[in-house]
Amino acid sequence: MKLDDVRVRGAGAAAVHRVLRHANARAANPFESVLRALCIEAGLTVEPQRPIQHSEGVIHPDLVCLELRLILEADSWTFHATRKAFKRDCARYNLLVLQGWSVLRFAWEHVMLDQVYVRQVLAQARRVERVEVVHALAHPA
Repeated sequence: MKLDDVRVRGAGAAAVHRVLRHANARAANPFESVLRALCIEAGLTVEPQRPIQHSEGVIHPDLVCLELRLILEADSWTFHATRKAFKRDCARYNLLVLQGWSVLRFAWEHVMLDQVYVRQVLAQARRVERVEVVHALAHPA
């Protein structure tokens, strides 16, 4: 189905069309898709499940913002609650940080129930990046 084929009218029509414009089959689940929608609203260009190469193989983070070298993870209790999963997540995030990525993690409750918090974090991430770029331009290596 194409976006042009969708006929939605009324108060929520613009939101429905915005979601459809950004739909991506690589999204792992609706939780991740809601986080991606919040990123898009914040002006971040993010790609779901983009492969990131590292010394031990490939990682597929939930969302990747290449512009800010930022990883966003939608971490639910369902998939991250065992000791094994926790250990795996720690190693994964450490690898990403050591490769120069910033990692932001959001719980289901953040994304679904406290979107004000998520928006504030995303806005701050954008401000931090701008400060770092300005500093790098003013003080070249």
